[in-house]
Amino acid sequence: MPFSLLKASIVIIFTTFLLSGLSASPSHKAPPMIDGQCNEYSELGAKSVKIDDAVTLQVYQNQHFVWLCYNYPDGSFATLDMIVDAPGLKEAMNLHISAQLGEWPASKPDMAPSEGDSPLWWNHKGWTANEVWFNGYRMRETDDGEEQVANWRNAPAREIQLSKTHFGRGEWKLRFNINAIQGKDDKRYSVVYPSEDKFYTLKVN
Repeated sequence: MPFSLLKASIVIIFTTFLLSGLSASPSHKAPPMIDGQCNEYSELGAKSVKIDDAVTLQVYQNQHFVWLCYNYPDGSFATLDMIVDAPGLKEAMNLHISAQLGEWPASKPDMAPSEGDSPLWWNHKGWTANEVWFNGYRMRETDDGEEQVANWRNAPAREIQLSKTHFGRGEWKLRFNINAIQGKDDKRYSVVYPSEDKFYTLKVN
């Protein structure tokens, strides 16, 4: 083999090896998927915030998005009302996650949907999350016979993805109101983090 061809082959092999090494680097790992799992966040170097004895929040961001993911005990619904005050918003917004997604101005709770079939649901812009999943119907005995009752399932964690383009870069102020957490006494409770008059500050670059 001519020396020039041998040299070219060595360069190609070395370049391929170098690129394969880069693809396995932690800095090149894929961002989270909104599937209700927090497992990948520690590998991505996410920030961990203790919200409650039973709830831990993971915070991760890349060039385009911010991800929030929090776990909760089995049996919880852990629905969320999160106030977001960010540079890209005209006013602070309440982002709601339960079996449905929706948003409304934080200072105008009367604008929240009042019924489950309201057309005001699913009006969210620049963010998404895994809602509590509808899981078909079951029949329940009543005094008048049988009736259909909706079944619900929940993921192991609540996961939210927010666009930096929509919410803006700079300082975000967040307050979490997490509801229906399953306690050790089998009673459900809510937690507000931080307290009612404070916000969790997140630097978004």
